Amino acid sequence: MAYTPSFINGARQITGRSYVAIVSGVSIPTNATDTGTYNIDFTNSPALQTITITGATLFSGVNYVAGGAVTLRVNVSGANAVPVRFPAVWSAGWVNTVPTGLAENRFAIFTLNTFTANDTGVACAWAVAP
Repeated sequence: MAYTPSFINGARQITGRSYVAIVSGVSIPTNATDTGTYNIDFTNSPALQTITITGATLFSGVNYVAGGAVTLRVNVSGANAVPVRFPAVWSAGWVNTVPTGLAENRFAIFTLNTFTANDTGVACAWAVAP
């Protein structure tokens, strides 16, 4: 099941699941699973976001636009590492190794820039805090 972002009272919500506390205007399901998807909206999202993931998450994109830029601070909450996945079409746009997970109680800075109005123009970087 994909989680569809929407705005409720000015706060970004992802419908269909329970939520962790909203941080920087973004929330994500507390029970994300292998089929959980976090859609990054390149047109309507805040440029800087903080999210917390507790289960395997597929990052995806919507509303691609040339010149779009989003930076996420991705936190992992809990005692277990969390697998992360990305669209295969983004693989050509990574400036470093494509990550496969994030260790427990760590965070990563995930930066995305769009150079075209479709998913083939995404450039990504992922850096994990020590």
